[in-house]
Amino acid sequence: MVEIPSDVDIVAALQHEVLVRYFFAAGEALFIYDVLLNFDVELEYIWAVLSPRKRPVKVKTVLFSLMYLVQRYLPLLDQIILNQYFISGASTKRACTITYATSAWGSIAGISISEVILVLRIWAVWAWKPLIGVMIVVSSVAGGIPALFFLSKFVRGVQYPVIDIPGVSEQLQRCFYMATNKEIVVPWILLMLADMAGFILMAIPGISAYRSGGSSSFVKVVYRDGVIYYALTFMVSLINVIVILILSPDLVLLLTGLERVLHSILASHVILHIRKMASQDNIHGQTSTGIILTTIEFTSFIGTENGYATNMSYQSQGVEQQTRA
Repeated sequence: MVEIPSDVDIVAALQHEVLVRYFFAAGEALFIYDVLLNFDVELEYIWAVLSPRKRPVKVKTVLFSLMYLVQRYLPLLDQIILNQYFISGASTKRACTITYATSAWGSIAGISISEVILVLRIWAVWAWKPLIGVMIVVSSVAGGIPALFFLSKFVRGVQYPVIDIPGVSEQLQRCFYMATNKEIVVPWILLMLADMAGFILMAIPGISAYRSGGSSSFVKVVYRDGVIYYALTFMVSLINVIVILILSPDLVLLLTGLERVLHSILASHVILHIRKMASQDNIHGQTSTGIILTTIEFTSFIGTENGYATNMSYQSQGVEQQTRA
């Protein structure tokens, strides 16, 4: 059993834990609200693609849709795990350790998948240029390895003292979370830098596309949503980093749950908006396949200029290519 250090104010620590729970609950409410608000669109543009009746089956489209669903609903699994602990409590250090470690690694997995989806989208707007692909892989490895190292170090450093005070109700005689370091700030800083790089890589071809005459609603959505996504996630990560640095260690997870949910929501909106606009712009509407465009596929249906994906020839070439196919 981990002893509670004598200099730790138990009441304050429990109050901080409750405050963190409130923020996690806020993230959960936001997630549920967003799912309910957009479920009809998701049914039409994501779940419909996975229908066994859909022919012919496009492997890329199916895989992309599955990735979308995993990153979309992993926050739900995170919340189920944490709610079980929040509601019924955990009376042993092992139970606490498993609960928080599972939630932490699940959150990282979800954010990583969201980032992969958007990274593939960045590579697509750069017309799959090999140099950009190499840059993405190298930067992902360079940032991912230290991020995993410091996250693992943070998780191992978390202690779970058990409250066992004579005369106290059994519901309070349980372990609670107590961070001993702020190592988790490093992964968030690295994610913030990755979002900044993503913003730049989306803005450069976006500006070029507009100057080249890329005025269709579809192209506007592709670049505008990408830039907005990275700008928002950068700001959220920046706020989270500031909170971690200025507050006490037992509040380092204050915004983690909320940021985790926001990453999933923003990435999901980007994908849904693209598929919806692709359908409205008739990129696939008049074809025999009827499969809605994915971010991985869209550069196959629009022209390229100066190494970027633009809409200069999408009306004349993209639809024509699909019709011939």
